Amino acid sequence: MPTWLKVVLIVLAVIVLGLGALGAIGWGIYTWWQKEGSGLIATIDEGKAFGADKDRTACVNEAVARIKREGGFTGAVKVRLFFDECLKTAKPVPGFCDNVPAPSSILKSATWLDEMNQKYGLTGIYEKDLLAEIQKTCEADAGRR
Repeated sequence: MPTWLKVVLIVLAVIVLGLGALGAIGWGIYTWWQKEGSGLIATIDEGKAFGADKDRTACVNEAVARIKREGGFTGAVKVRLFFDECLKTAKPVPGFCDNVPAPSSILKSATWLDEMNQKYGLTGIYEKDLLAEIQKTCEADAGRR
Protein backbone atom coordinates (compact mmCIF):
# COMPACT_ATOMS: atom_id res chain seq x y z
CA MET A 1 0.00 0.00 0.00
CA PRO A 2 1.48 3.40 -0.92
CA THR A 3 2.45 5.79 1.87
CA TRP A 4 0.07 8.50 0.66
CA LEU A 5 -2.85 6.10 0.93
CA LYS A 6 -1.87 5.17 4.50
CA VAL A 7 -1.76 8.87 5.40
CA VAL A 8 -5.16 9.50 3.83
CA LEU A 9 -6.69 6.52 5.68
CA ILE A 10 -5.21 7.66 9.00
CA VAL A 11 -6.51 11.19 8.49
CA LEU A 12 -9.97 9.85 7.62
CA ALA A 13 -9.94 7.57 10.67
CA VAL A 14 -9.02 10.49 12.93
CA ILE A 15 -11.82 12.60 11.42
CA VAL A 16 -14.38 9.80 11.88
CA LEU A 17 -13.28 9.19 15.48
CA GLY A 18 -13.35 12.92 16.20
CA LEU A 19 -16.85 13.28 14.81
CA GLY A 20 -17.97 10.25 16.81
CA ALA A 21 -16.54 11.76 20.00
CA LEU A 22 -18.25 15.09 19.31
CA GLY A 23 -21.52 13.28 18.68
CA ALA A 24 -21.22 11.39 21.96
CA ILE A 25 -20.44 14.58 23.87
CA GLY A 26 -23.33 16.38 22.20
CA TRP A 27 -25.69 13.53 23.04
CA GLY A 28 -24.51 13.59 26.65
CA ILE A 29 -25.16 17.33 26.91
CA TYR A 30 -28.57 16.93 25.29
CA THR A 31 -29.67 14.17 27.64
CA TRP A 32 -28.31 16.09 30.67
CA TRP A 33 -30.27 19.18 29.62
CA GLN A 34 -33.45 17.13 29.09
CA LYS A 35 -33.12 15.81 32.63
CA GLU A 36 -31.91 18.96 34.41
CA GLY A 37 -32.91 21.93 32.23
CA SER A 38 -36.24 22.79 33.83
CA GLY A 39 -34.68 22.62 37.30
CA LEU A 40 -31.95 25.01 36.21
CA ILE A 41 -34.48 27.50 34.86
CA ALA A 42 -36.44 27.27 38.13
CA THR A 43 -33.24 27.91 40.07
CA ILE A 44 -32.64 31.15 38.14
CA ASP A 45 -36.15 32.29 39.09
CA GLU A 46 -35.48 31.34 42.73
CA GLY A 47 -32.36 33.50 42.74
CA LYS A 48 -34.27 36.49 41.41
CA ALA A 49 -37.07 36.04 43.92
CA PHE A 50 -34.72 35.50 46.85
CA GLY A 51 -32.63 38.57 46.05
CA ALA A 52 -35.61 40.84 45.40
CA ASP A 53 -36.08 41.76 49.06
CA LYS A 54 -32.60 41.05 50.43
CA ASP A 55 -29.11 42.45 50.22
CA ARG A 56 -26.07 40.87 48.63
CA THR A 57 -24.74 39.54 51.93
CA ALA A 58 -27.90 37.45 52.30
CA CYS A 59 -27.24 36.05 48.82
CA VAL A 60 -23.72 35.02 49.84
CA ASN A 61 -24.96 33.32 53.00
CA GLU A 62 -27.75 31.48 51.17
CA ALA A 63 -25.46 30.37 48.32
CA VAL A 64 -22.89 29.04 50.80
CA ALA A 65 -25.60 27.12 52.67
CA ARG A 66 -26.94 25.69 49.40
CA ILE A 67 -23.56 24.61 48.02
CA LYS A 68 -22.87 22.74 51.25
CA ARG A 69 -26.21 20.88 50.90
CA GLU A 70 -26.03 20.22 47.17
CA GLY A 71 -23.88 17.50 45.74
CA GLY A 72 -22.14 16.98 42.47
CA PHE A 73 -21.81 18.92 39.28
CA THR A 74 -25.50 19.63 38.68
CA GLY A 75 -26.00 20.88 42.22
CA ALA A 76 -23.04 23.22 41.84
CA VAL A 77 -24.40 24.56 38.55
CA LYS A 78 -27.77 25.22 40.19
CA VAL A 79 -26.20 27.08 43.10
CA ARG A 80 -24.03 29.19 40.78
CA LEU A 81 -27.09 30.16 38.72
CA PHE A 82 -29.04 30.98 41.89
CA PHE A 83 -26.16 33.04 43.28
CA ASP A 84 -25.58 34.97 40.06
CA GLU A 85 -29.23 35.99 39.76
CA CYS A 86 -29.51 36.73 43.47
CA LEU A 87 -26.51 39.09 43.37
CA LYS A 88 -27.91 40.86 40.31
CA THR A 89 -31.29 41.40 41.98
CA ALA A 90 -30.30 42.07 45.61
CA LYS A 91 -29.67 45.48 47.12
CA PRO A 92 -26.03 46.59 47.03
CA VAL A 93 -24.20 46.68 50.35
CA PRO A 94 -21.76 49.49 51.10
CA GLY A 95 -18.24 48.07 51.12
CA PHE A 96 -19.31 44.75 49.59
CA CYS A 97 -16.83 45.07 46.75
CA ASP A 98 -14.01 46.59 48.79
CA ASN A 99 -10.82 44.53 48.42
CA VAL A 100 -12.45 42.17 45.89
CA PRO A 101 -9.91 41.70 43.10
CA ALA A 102 -10.87 41.50 39.45
CA PRO A 103 -10.92 37.93 38.09
CA SER A 104 -8.17 38.96 35.66
CA SER A 105 -5.77 39.62 38.57
CA ILE A 106 -4.85 35.95 38.78
CA LEU A 107 -2.59 35.93 41.85
CA LYS A 108 -4.71 38.36 43.87
CA SER A 109 -7.84 36.52 42.78
CA ALA A 110 -6.49 33.12 43.85
CA THR A 111 -5.38 34.48 47.23
CA TRP A 112 -8.71 36.21 47.80
CA LEU A 113 -10.68 33.08 46.85
CA ASP A 114 -8.58 30.95 49.21
CA GLU A 115 -9.24 33.39 52.07
CA MET A 116 -12.96 33.51 51.33
CA ASN A 117 -13.20 29.72 51.04
CA GLN A 118 -11.56 29.38 54.45
CA LYS A 119 -13.87 32.04 55.92
CA TYR A 120 -16.98 30.20 54.71
CA GLY A 121 -15.66 26.65 55.13
CA LEU A 122 -15.83 25.78 51.43
CA THR A 123 -13.58 22.80 50.76
CA GLY A 124 -15.19 20.60 48.12
CA ILE A 125 -14.16 20.60 44.49
CA TYR A 126 -17.45 22.19 43.38
CA GLU A 127 -17.56 24.58 46.35
CA LYS A 128 -14.23 26.33 45.91
CA ASP A 129 -15.13 28.44 42.88
CA LEU A 130 -18.56 29.57 44.09
CA LEU A 131 -17.47 32.93 45.47
CA ALA A 132 -15.94 33.94 42.15
CA GLU A 133 -19.51 35.11 41.42
CA ILE A 134 -18.81 37.99 43.83
CA GLN A 135 -15.83 39.01 41.70
CA LYS A 136 -17.93 38.99 38.52
CA THR A 137 -20.64 41.08 40.18
CA CYS A 138 -18.15 43.61 41.56
CA GLU A 139 -16.39 43.85 38.22
CA ALA A 140 -19.74 44.46 36.49
CA ASP A 141 -20.58 47.16 39.07
CA ALA A 142 -17.21 48.84 38.49
CA GLY A 143 -17.87 48.84 34.74
CA ARG A 144 -21.20 50.64 35.23
CA ARG A 145 -19.65 53.61 37.04
